[in-house]
Amino acid sequence: MYRDIFIPHQYLLILPARSCAMTEASDEQRPTVLIVDDDPNVTSSLARSLRDRFTIFTATDAETALHILQQQPVAVILTDQRMPTMSGVELLARARELQPEARGFIISGYTDPAALIEAINLGSVQGFMSKPWDIAALRRKLEQLVQEYQIAVHERRVAREAQAQIAMLRQLLDQAQADDVMRLELVQWENEVESSATSVPAMGSPLAQTSPALFNDLVANYSSLLDLATEQRGLQDQRSMPDRLRVFSERLGLLWAGPRDVIEIHTQALRRLCRGQTPQRIAVYMEEGRLVLLELMGHLVNFYRIRLAAQSHE
Repeated sequence: MYRDIFIPHQYLLILPARSCAMTEASDEQRPTVLIVDDDPNVTSSLARSLRDRFTIFTATDAETALHILQQQPVAVILTDQRMPTMSGVELLARARELQPEARGFIISGYTDPAALIEAINLGSVQGFMSKPWDIAALRRKLEQLVQEYQIAVHERRVAREAQAQIAMLRQLLDQAQADDVMRLELVQWENEVESSATSVPAMGSPLAQTSPALFNDLVANYSSLLDLATEQRGLQDQRSMPDRLRVFSERLGLLWAGPRDVIEIHTQALRRLCRGQTPQRIAVYMEEGRLVLLELMGHLVNFYRIRLAAQSHE
């Protein structure tokens, strides 16, 4: 039911045959794993063992692997450590420059412990397994890495979408002729969100640093809202959500919460909800979370519009 398609640069894409009646949409939802090993027998064996769950690319050298990464989004890079021109650790460090969210995993019979520890500390390697591998354990690890990848991609997407809300807040401050202190705070918020968009995971927000107990309470409340929104969407009944989000946004507004605070609350809540869940459930939480976050930011913008307009007339 599967066919192996050989394409240039010595890499292999294994796709389900169309006779499987699998739709293109379901193909796109399959996480992509890149397997890199200079032994073609190893790449073929791993591909056969994993292709029922993942879309598989294989490469027999680091240069080909980097070529694939330049053209194809990859969730997990599964690589050997000892290869002729570049080690697995070096490959994953280069790969991080091309795809920061991709998770790196080394499977090898030989490794340099010092180099591996350094790579793990730098964030380019998320795990290691010795040859011969236990395929069941490897599959479990790949599922975990895919979840981490999906959350990282979602966080970056949320940070980008928050930029539009920041622009709107800046416009509101200009219209309301807010004082220089408020303008400076907004510039700081914008810089923080831009920083969070280029580093995964995001750094702590001001509320998390100055009021940890309050921040944790906000995360717990938002987690409940997000979980409720997900359940109500399944029942096609979300009549109560706008009011609940409006009340929550007013609480944030009274705290002068910035976009970075909202993103950090959203990120922490999402991590709580996704812990231990299936990839399908995680995908539901992430999509619903994106919609809830945008609605929440809209309510917060409206709150600040009213508050700042009132202050400008005092």
